Amino acid sequence: MFEVVSIVLSIIIAREIINAGKATWMEGFVLLATYLILAISFYHLPDAVIARDRSAAEGSDMPASKVDVLN
Repeated sequence: MFEVVSIVLSIIIAREIINAGKATWMEGFVLLATYLILAISFYHLPDAVIARDRSAAEGSDMPASKVDVLN
């Protein structure tokens, strides 16, 4: 869920900046800061979340011990 929200947020910010056709240095800085925050957030994403997403994408069930850690 974090991934979806962060991508939608970055799309909305980029669309608003590009919509006017011109961008000031401050708007460019805000866009770069948004991408930097997203990069740091994805780098520090907990391993449990990554394991959950990977198992969900593969269609396999997670062991009960992993499910307890996530909740």
